Amino acid sequence: MISAVSTLFGHSLARRRTRRWLVGVFWGGLVPLLCVGFQLVFITSHNQNGIAVNFAVLSILWITIWLGGVHAGGWVKPFRAQTKVRNIVQPLFAKPKPTQSELIAQELAMDERESFQRDYIHFVAYSIARTMTLLLFTLYYLLGFWNQELLRQAGPLLFFLLTITLWSLPQTLILWTEPDMEEPQ
Repeated sequence: MISAVSTLFGHSLARRRTRRWLVGVFWGGLVPLLCVGFQLVFITSHNQNGIAVNFAVLSILWITIWLGGVHAGGWVKPFRAQTKVRNIVQPLFAKPKPTQSELIAQELAMDERESFQRDYIHFVAYSIARTMTLLLFTLYYLLGFWNQELLRQAGPLLFFLLTITLWSLPQTLILWTEPDMEEPQ
C-alpha cells in the first residue's frame, strides 16, 4: 500500500519506524498547528470567512497530496484503480504498446492483500471517525450549555478537525500499520 518511491527529506518510507514518526508528527504537530491556524484565520477574518474557507480547503488539499490514497503521487497508493487511457493511433498488425499512464497504473495496482487491507483500514477509520464525531458533538453541546458565545468560534474548528480526520485517517492508519518493505540495514 506504500508507494515504492516514497521519500521524505531523503529518508525512505520503506521502514515502519520512519512512517510511525511521520504519523506522530502529523497528528501531534501538523494537525494541531493547522487547527490553531484555522482558528486564528477564522477569528481575524470577521466577516470575510472566505479566507478561512480557503485556508481550510488548501490545507486539506495539501494533506491529500502528501498522503496520497485519493490520487497517485502521495505516500500511499491510490485506493481506486487508475483509468487506462489509450492512444488514438494503434498499430495495425502488432499488439498495442502500453501507454505511460497504463505503465503507471500497473505499478500502482493493488494485489488481494492490499485490497483487503484497504477495506479493513477504511472500516477501522470509519469506526474511529464515528466515535470522534459523537465526542465532538458532545463537546460542542456541553460548550454551548456552558457559554453560547464560544459556539460561533468552536463550531467551524470542530468541523475542520472532523474534515481533516475523515480525509487523512485511512492513509495515516496504513502508514502506521504497513510492515517494513525492505530489510533493515
